[in-house]
Amino acid sequence: MQVDFSILPFSPGSAGKREIKAWYVLKAAMRLEILPEDPVFCFNELVQNRLAFDNIYECRDWVAWDSSGKVMIGQCMTYTSRTQLNSETAMFTIDVLKPYRRLGLGNQFMRLITETAEISGRTLLRAHSNDRCEAGAAFLKSVGAETVLKSHQNRLLLKDLDQNIIRRWLDHPDESE
Repeated sequence: MQVDFSILPFSPGSAGKREIKAWYVLKAAMRLEILPEDPVFCFNELVQNRLAFDNIYECRDWVAWDSSGKVMIGQCMTYTSRTQLNSETAMFTIDVLKPYRRLGLGNQFMRLITETAEISGRTLLRAHSNDRCEAGAAFLKSVGAETVLKSHQNRLLLKDLDQNIIRRWLDHPDESE
C-alpha cells in the first residue's frame, strides 16, 4: 500500500488549535492501544503535562500528516536532559497509527532522531516499547536496538485493598523509623 504523507516539525507549546487537536487525537489513539482499560486523558491534562515535560527536557518533535493534511498519522520526539545527567543519551518516542505502520514512516522518523542526537553530541539512543504494541519492539529491533530491560506495570484498585491491612499499617508505623 502506497501512502503519501508529509513530516513537519511540531511544537505543542506553539501549535495552532487544529494541530494541537490532531495531536491529541493521535496521542489518545496510541494510549487506547496500549492501555485500553484506562480512561483517555483529557485534552488540557495532555497539553499541561507536555509543557511541564518541556521544562525538564530539551525536546524536538515532528509529526506526520496524511496526504489530505487533516489527519496526524504519526509523531516522534527526541528529548535530552537539560542537565549534565545522561549527557551521552538522547531518548526518543515514535508513535504511528496502526493503518500507517510498515510504510517507511518509522524509518524517516529514525533519520530525524539520529540527526538530532548527533547534532547535540549524543552517542546513545534510548526508547521503550510496550508488549501491547508488538510492532514497536519489532521496529526497534529492526533498526538495531537491543532489549536491555523488561518491566511490568502493576495495578491495584483501591476498592480491592484489604482495609484491615491498611488499618494495621496506620496503627503500627514502621519500627525502623
